Amino acid sequence: MGKSDTEIGWDEHKPYPWLVFRVVLAAALVVLGVCLGGAMGILTVLPLVALCIAVPLTHALFALFDDLRHSAFRGWSGSWYEFEGIQIRVIEETSCTWVSLADLLRGLGEAHRGRALRGRLAAIPEGQWRCYEGIGACLSQQAVRDVLAAYCSSDARRLSCWFERDVLFAHERRRGRRQGEAAL
Repeated sequence: MGKSDTEIGWDEHKPYPWLVFRVVLAAALVVLGVCLGGAMGILTVLPLVALCIAVPLTHALFALFDDLRHSAFRGWSGSWYEFEGIQIRVIEETSCTWVSLADLLRGLGEAHRGRALRGRLAAIPEGQWRCYEGIGACLSQQAVRDVLAAYCSSDARRLSCWFERDVLFAHERRRGRRQGEAAL
């Protein structure tokens, strides 16, 4: 029985090495045809050249289209959630979940405006936040809980419930599944 797309790696679908090999083989056939018979030799080896290049070239074009189609989503595939139409980027490590601070503040809406926010963010301990390239500042799951608990708005309560229910519950379930698979 064949492997599914998820069992085969992304790189195993790329036929570029075979295409290069077959193009070199086709070029060698053309040189051989020219050496053996000039224009008539080229016409003789042309069907072999087409046979060498056609299949891997078709596969390479399909792989290129797949690469282009998936490239827009590759960076955040499976690592973001949506809260009321707002993308919340999440980095899930084995021991902790990190949430983009910019996305979290957008999820809070107007409630995060003002000096009070700066004081709350300044009070976050050193190990509870990190900077990731391309994302910026991220808060740990405990820091997210602390920041959201400090707000008295309904937006913050909804965001907090959503975070516990959708993000952390899913992370704990995946971590438990990985530990169960590792035990086997």
